[in-house]
Formats: sequence, structure tokens, C-alpha cells
Amino acid sequence: MAIGGYAYDWHGGETADELSFQEAAVAARDSSARVDFDPDTNNPHFSYIENDNIRHDVWFLDAVTAYNQIHAADIFQPAGYALWRLGSEDPSVWSVLGRGYGAGAPAGLGQIPTNENVDFEGEGEVLRVEANPSPGARTFEVDAQTGDISDETYTSLPTSYVIRRVGAVPHELSLTFDDGPDPAYTPDILDILKERTSRRRSSSSAPMRRLIRGWSSASSMKARDRPITPSPTPIFPKPLPRPTGSSSTRRSACSRR
Repeated sequence: MAIGGYAYDWHGGETADELSFQEAAVAARDSSARVDFDPDTNNPHFSYIENDNIRHDVWFLDAVTAYNQIHAADIFQPAGYALWRLGSEDPSVWSVLGRGYGAGAPAGLGQIPTNENVDFEGEGEVLRVEANPSPGARTFEVDAQTGDISDETYTSLPTSYVIRRVGAVPHELSLTFDDGPDPAYTPDILDILKERTSRRRSSSSAPMRRLIRGWSSASSMKARDRPITPSPTPIFPKPLPRPTGSSSTRRSACSRR
């Protein structure tokens, strides 16, 4: 029997966006939404209004819904249970799986472990860690007659790494070079950039021209004065032949063996 571990985000259209449990938790946390437990469907859900005034209604399946589904199916003793899909589930669902038929609600449902997902915010190539992962927690109530979980409350939502991206500037390009300047390659790169820049005499190229002049001044240093990072001997001193023939021939061409 298959059970689900995902979320649906309904926001005005005829279809919904599929989210993982972690993505739903991030959306609830970022919007300061309260997660409610629907008594009719036994599904958790929350709603919020985005900055563009679009309302989002998110319904998701978590470890509690998985327990209720397994508990209801245990009387039929299915051959096993499958989870759709791996990687999108509530991490505490593993406290529910792999147990005997008719087992009660495990205490492990109260703790929601973190996962390895990363929440990226902003734009740019400069990264800054703003938050470390922290586990979540929930309380739940079990119906004494049926054994089902009749209610759950998220006391804290699990969080992942939050990485802030900064430095994005429209219409500007930044070039960086690792392990340099190199006496063999850096001068050629600077010459190419200088040539390409001189072809465009527009105001937008002025910052690049200033940058090239700075690099050109730096490249005029003697090789012995340059802070060259040691590098290993090139693996392929000459261009490789174009691989042809069988796969074994192509492997030999790439490995030179």
C-alpha cells in the first residue's frame, strides 16, 4: 500500500504546485502562518497571502497522516507500505514505518528532525549563512477508542540552512580568477578582455575599461613578484585526439593509455 509524503499549494488556479514537506514548512515559517489540523480529512494545512496579494492554501501530508493511514490499513495486513516520494517526506515518518500491525502512535512523532535541504534567499554569487538547521516539534492527541491521532499542533517548525545570496547588480558582470595571476595564461586573458572592451565604446563599458586597466597594471609585474599559486603539472600538455571508434578506443584516448 502506498502512502503520500508531499504538499499541494493552491493559489487561485485550477492546478496546484507540488511541494515537499520541508518546502511547506519553510512557507509556513516565512509567512508566520499557523498550521491547523482539519478534523474531517485529518490533514494539516495553512493559508497565507503573498506580497502580490495572492492567497496560498497549502495542504500537506506528514508523519501523523502517515500513521493514521497505516493504522487504518493494518487490519487488512497488507504485504507492506511504500512512501511517495523519498526525499519529500516528513523526516519523523520513519518512526512510523517498519513496525508490527496495530502498533500505537510512537513517541518519535513528537520530534521532527532536520534534513539536508538548503533554503536560498535573495540573488547574487556572494553567500552568507543566516541560520543553521533546527529540529521541529509537535504535540498530538490519540483517540482512546479508535487509536487514531485526532489532533496535532506544531509547537515549532523544522528549519534548514538559510543561505542569503547577495551582490546581484543588473547589467554588471564580475569576473574572478582562481589560482592566479598565472604567467602563462593571465596575460592572454587580459589581452582578450582588453580587445573585446575596446570594440564597445559605450558608457556601459566604462567600468570594465577601468577594471581592465587595473588588471593590466597588475599584469606588468615581473613574474617573480607575482603571488602565483603553485599548480600541478598539466595532465594534458597537448590537445587530445578526437575520440573515434569503439568505447574502449575512446577511453584510451581520454586516458592516454
